[in-house]
Amino acid sequence: MIYKDHNGEAIQGASPEELIMNLKNGSRFGSEQELQEYMDEMAERVKEYRGLSAAPRTDSCENFMNDLEACGYWRRVL
Repeated sequence: MIYKDHNGEAIQGASPEELIMNLKNGSRFGSEQELQEYMDEMAERVKEYRGLSAAPRTDSCENFMNDLEACGYWRRVL
């Protein structure tokens, strides 16, 4: 699967976990963090940046991936 983020950057992965790991590894904020720590902190940044009432769920990579799409952070292109 391939997603494009709000900046037009493509992120791909064969599974939700691989997709989020690739997003993390390309991040200037979280490349050194554990995956869960990255998702927790990114969820708070997305909440603030997007003005959301609730942060994206971080209980699983799949929920996190879906919530990022639902709030407009990225969209699936393939």
